[in-house]
Amino acid sequence: MKKPDSRSDSISSDNSLALADIKLTLDRLYHLKSVKRSGWLQVGIPSDRVESVADHSLFVTLLALLLSDNEDHRINKFKVIRMALIHDLAESVVGDITPEDGVTPDEKFRRESEALKSLLKPLPMAEELLALWHEFENGDSVEAKFVRRLDKLEMVFQAARYEASTGMDLSGFFTSVSALFDEGELTPALYQLLLESRNTAQDE
Repeated sequence: MKKPDSRSDSISSDNSLALADIKLTLDRLYHLKSVKRSGWLQVGIPSDRVESVADHSLFVTLLALLLSDNEDHRINKFKVIRMALIHDLAESVVGDITPEDGVTPDEKFRRESEALKSLLKPLPMAEELLALWHEFENGDSVEAKFVRRLDKLEMVFQAARYEASTGMDLSGFFTSVSALFDEGELTPALYQLLLESRNTAQDE
């Protein structure tokens, strides 16, 4: 009996080109699994112990899922989960740019915006996701402000783990983001708990 045509065999040549573009986008995004978080490398965390951008993005998204209901009743959970998932996609192209790299915030934004626009171009929802990323970057909504806090809260959680496992002093990662936690309910409380836990551990 003749087997039915596969999906790839039955699509038009135009669709084949679109699928090739989408595959290229996904191949580029897979780089996030191997892009190390630069801030940890710059303070001397051994490379083989440094998390990837994909590691970080996963846990920001988990925080969005788990904490949004208790942060602010105005928050749209589906929106913050999507925002958390895409907030670092551009780093698959430009890498993880930190203040130590000497790149101005405006130039960093330009590089990441252009990279993300190129990455998402083949996707049907490209414009929607690009607009969502701009909203995150600009802090234009309650959801964007929440995800920006989660981005730093995840960093502080990771800093605490690195301190415990290496004995290094990573206090700068805790103090540099304190101003962000003047808003919200659960995220400021968790941030303070992390600070208190860290101080207790140092006193022991």
